[in-house]
Amino acid sequence: AYAAAKAFRPALGRPQDFRAERLQPVVESLLSILSQKPKADPRLLAELVDDASSGALQLAFAGDETWLDRSVDIARATLAEINRAAAPDRWIAANITLGRALRLKAERRFDPVLLREGMSYLTEALEALRSEPRFKLAESAAQAIGEAQKLLGTRRKFSISGGGL
Repeated sequence: AYAAAKAFRPALGRPQDFRAERLQPVVESLLSILSQKPKADPRLLAELVDDASSGALQLAFAGDETWLDRSVDIARATLAEINRAAAPDRWIAANITLGRALRLKAERRFDPVLLREGMSYLTEALEALRSEPRFKLAESAAQAIGEAQKLLGTRRKFSISGGGL
């Protein structure tokens, strides 16, 4: 039912698009379904786990203190079940989710140890992304934009005339 609902309403996969009071029942339903260990397509189960994890984190970001610890626990469990070689994109996303959850918890509890742990998960995800051709292409584009902006800022001709003669 969730997969069909998500097909018709893709925003279900974007928890940041929901207000906390609307998101919470969805996340609780997903966690309830997952706790029953249903027999289903592994890809669908993975999607349910990922959506529950990101939804729990969004609830924590919304200020719901009860979800602060839960989001870290859910993110840890999500990452633990992912095979990096079989699902590298999911592994990267789970590292980012866990890193963000730990950062938020560290911020609220003023805990530098949690902050360093969160940074290590985020760094690991970033390193994995850097090896991807899309990321290298994005870095190249960002560098070219930076160079173009620098050129506009340093060339009097461009800054005075806007590039015209």
